[in-house]
Amino acid sequence: MPMITVKMTVSGIASPSASKTKISCRKCQTVPLTSFFFILLLFSAWGGLSAQSAFSRGEEHFLQNRPREAAPLLEAALLEEPRNEKIYLYLGIVHEQLQNHDRAVAFLTRGLDVAVVFRDLFYFNLGNNYLSLGNPAAAVDMYTRAIETRGSLSDAYLNRANAEVRLERYPEAVADYRLYLVMEPETPQRPQIERMILLLQGLKEERDARIRAEEQRKKEEEENRRLAEERRKLDEEKRAAAEEERLRKEEESRRVAEERRKREEERLRQEEEARRKALLEEVLRSLQASSGDTSNLPAEKEDIRETRKDVDIED
Repeated sequence: MPMITVKMTVSGIASPSASKTKISCRKCQTVPLTSFFFILLLFSAWGGLSAQSAFSRGEEHFLQNRPREAAPLLEAALLEEPRNEKIYLYLGIVHEQLQNHDRAVAFLTRGLDVAVVFRDLFYFNLGNNYLSLGNPAAAVDMYTRAIETRGSLSDAYLNRANAEVRLERYPEAVADYRLYLVMEPETPQRPQIERMILLLQGLKEERDARIRAEEQRKKEEEENRRLAEERRKLDEEKRAAAEEERLRKEEESRRVAEERRKREEERLRQEEEARRKALLEEVLRSLQASSGDTSNLPAEKEDIRETRKDVDIED
């Protein structure tokens, strides 16, 4: 991707890379001291003068892009002027230049408690430091607050666009780049920004195509899962039906076998019954035959007696 500079600004105050602004400074006049009393007065007045001097010298180093020399002077000045928002802002930018981004965030965050005139720049420079710390989401939030505080802060749109690229929020980044070009039509970074817009649009189209392909893939996978589930259910139903049919047939076979067994038992019972009846009939007939022979025996004896009588008579 084309390199687009993340801008660091102090807006109407000054910029470390800009030309120096004039700084009014009270000159210390030499006063002849004639007594210890005047010496005490001099030392009592020196506190205010040294604080002013520390701030003035620190600001001078800051404006001349000498952050290492500016930092201790500005921190000393802050002890004397804890509600001077400009000192907090300078210290935030100085430590950002020194790559001390955590300290920069700390000073800028403290400065927000007293910031009134440069509140938009506090948010803006917090965004820069969060971006350097690898927290683009926090950077976007700070740039947005800077824009809400002062909508004409064009660099906030540019830097927010850069942070949005890190977050892969390509449509939002393109919108911010275009707004920046409208606000800064003569920017020397215009070719890089326009190229970035084209690249992001291409990336957006590629991402949209990937998203569509992924959605289609998921849709096909879901359809395949649905069909597989339907096939599984159908197979289960078939297996259940087959098992049910098998069990039905087994039950039918058992029933038929049981009926066959019962019929066979009945047949055997009937045969046994018939055999017993036949046996009884045969015994009865035998008994009846024996009874008939016994009843005829006396008659025969009478016949014998009669015959013998007749024989006797003849004799």
